[in-house]
Amino acid sequence: MIQIISFNKENKEKIAKTIALLFDSKNNIPDYLKTKLLDSLLWATTEYNDSGKKDKYFGQPFWSEEALKQLLINKKSGVSLDKDLRHEHAVPKKLIKDEILTLKNKSEEEIFNILDKLGHAVIISKDEDEKLNRLHRSSSPNLYDVFSRYKTQKEIIVRKLPDNFNFKDFQEEDIKDFEPLY
Repeated sequence: MIQIISFNKENKEKIAKTIALLFDSKNNIPDYLKTKLLDSLLWATTEYNDSGKKDKYFGQPFWSEEALKQLLINKKSGVSLDKDLRHEHAVPKKLIKDEILTLKNKSEEEIFNILDKLGHAVIISKDEDEKLNRLHRSSSPNLYDVFSRYKTQKEIIVRKLPDNFNFKDFQEEDIKDFEPLY
C-alpha cells in the first residue's frame, strides 16, 4: 500500500489559511456567505496545483484503470481528452465541509490537517461515477480511509500515476506498471 501524499500541499496550506480567516470571529461575514465560499474553496483544494494552475484532470496523481482506458479512446478518436472523465473527490466535499464546520477552533493548522488527509481527487470514468454515486454519493464507509468508497466497488481499481507522468506518450500496456492504491 502506498502512502498518500498531497500533490498540492502548498495550495492546501493557502486554502486552509483562507478558510481560517473566513471563519475568524473578528469577521462579520454572514453564515450563508461563509458556507458558499467554503464550498468554492473545497473545489479548489483538488483542482489547483501549488502554483495556482488548474489541474482538474491532467496533473492529478490518482486515476482509475477505466479512466486511463477512456483517455486512450479519447486520444485515438480526436475528441476532447477529458470526454467522459470525471474529477471525483475521493472523500465527498460534503463530508470534508462537515469536518471543518464541526471544528471548535477553526485554526489554519486544524483545517490544513483535514484538507491534507481528505482532500484528494480521483479521475474516474463517467460510468464509474454513476456506479459510485448510487452507493456513496455523499457518504464514505470509512472517512479517514480516503479510498474506501472505491474499495466497495471491486471493479474500480485506482492507481497512482508516476510523478511527471507524460499523458502524450501513454500507452495501454503502461497501466499495469502504475501502483494500485489498495
